[in-house]
Amino acid sequence: MLTNAWQTIDPAMTAIEAVNERIEEAVVSKDLASLDALYADDLMFTHGTGLVQTKRQWLDALRSDETRFLTRQLDSTSIELHAEIAIVTGRLLVCRQSEAGEARYGLQYVRVYSMKTGSWQLISHRTISQWDV
Repeated sequence: MLTNAWQTIDPAMTAIEAVNERIEEAVVSKDLASLDALYADDLMFTHGTGLVQTKRQWLDALRSDETRFLTRQLDSTSIELHAEIAIVTGRLLVCRQSEAGEARYGLQYVRVYSMKTGSWQLISHRTISQWDV
């Protein structure tokens, strides 16, 4: 979390960090109901491959049995808060199982959250770099 020693931790930043972590837990457990609430209807999800998916497309991909995420571990998370918008950057270490076998990789991301109807929702995820682990 991005803070300075002389700053108090903003409750909004704590809430955003919790939502960011909850999303990763929900992806691994395929808790689509939670993801539906945590993702804004206008979510755009850009993968490291360049593939861009809407909320529905990403949730449909998670719903399928083709790919299963075993772990998704957040690292180096930083939050920049602007009233009702938050920009979150960080790294994510991923282990997933697919028909091709197990894949382990890391990625660097930028996420944008918006305060919508009283709660923080993810409106944009963009993987900006990806590497094999």
